[in-house]
Amino acid sequence: MRMKLLIFASLTFFATAAHGAELPVFDAHIHYSHDAVQLIPPAEVVALLRAAGVKRALLSSSNDDGTQKLLEAAPDIIVPSLHPYRRRGEIGT
Repeated sequence: MRMKLLIFASLTFFATAAHGAELPVFDAHIHYSHDAVQLIPPAEVVALLRAAGVKRALLSSSNDDGTQKLLEAAPDIIVPSLHPYRRRGEIGT
């Protein structure tokens, strides 16, 4: 739930900040890995992105499952990106 609130607050902040300029929002760096995939279903993530006015989002995930799920749910928004780590423990090595 905490992760869900953090994501929503971030998206709301950026949507509000960009509202005055009326420019499309491109989120250049989203991770949708492990715990995020378990906590927030793809449809809910897509709804949050759309509500925030995000037109495109560069997305990566460890083991690629999260990326594929969001890409399937919103191919018009999600731009898949290579994330070289398969598991969380590989990030530091």
